Amino acid sequence: MPRAATVLAAIVVTSTPALAQHDADYLVRINDSALELGSTVPGDDPVYPFPLKVAEFGSEGFANFTNDPGVDSEPGALIPGMGIGFDITAALREWDGDDFDTISDDTVSVRDGGVIVATTPASDQAVPGDVFGTANSDAGAVFHHHVQFFLNFPDTTTVDGVWLFRWSLWTDEPGIAPTGDAYVVFAQGTGVAQVDDAIAWVEDNLLTPACVADCDGSGALNLDDIDCFVAGFLAADMGVADCDGSGALNLDDIDCFVQGFLAGCP
Repeated sequence: MPRAATVLAAIVVTSTPALAQHDADYLVRINDSALELGSTVPGDDPVYPFPLKVAEFGSEGFANFTNDPGVDSEPGALIPGMGIGFDITAALREWDGDDFDTISDDTVSVRDGGVIVATTPASDQAVPGDVFGTANSDAGAVFHHHVQFFLNFPDTTTVDGVWLFRWSLWTDEPGIAPTGDAYVVFAQGTGVAQVDDAIAWVEDNLLTPACVADCDGSGALNLDDIDCFVAGFLAADMGVADCDGSGALNLDDIDCFVQGFLAGCP
């Protein structure tokens, strides 16, 4: 049997998850008619929203493979019998020591039910996945399921690095919106030592709420931002004045800017 097939067979046998919450896993719940991801450390209260997780390829003993993160739920957080699926939402990014701006030559594939169902694309576009689990049918509706992640499938050659994987979870239950982008920072080999810096970058650049009224990018709100927005609006400059991202300039953008200005910068 080829080496890759031997490793794959071993993974099938040894990677079945235990039915318990893991601190490596996301938590998922319904909040305000949308799925929301959170995180927990055993013994502590859950934290929502928390769309970032970290996993290490090779931690289960197989290069380029990890079973983490899984997706769990607290009792009563979901609807009995509801299915939860995923889509990949962007290309795989690679840490260069400073940022995740570079699209990686590597790929991450997601396997469910013994089948590769989605692989990261070469450019930023959505790749549909599948329903990978259903909540229990009793009133608790507990959910605990894992997909499997492979780097450069089916190649088992160990690659060192840190990668940013972006996906979204959704449900087949009508009327409930998907999570929006969630993130997994994967690392392997020498890349493990760089994970803390990579996480900090994601938190600062992808998780920190944008200051929508900081029109001039100074980091502070003042009259210069008002002048900047008004000038952009009068010039029909979409890059400056399309505050709500609708693709059109109207009173909604003015309301968006005013509310953002009053709320201040985080």
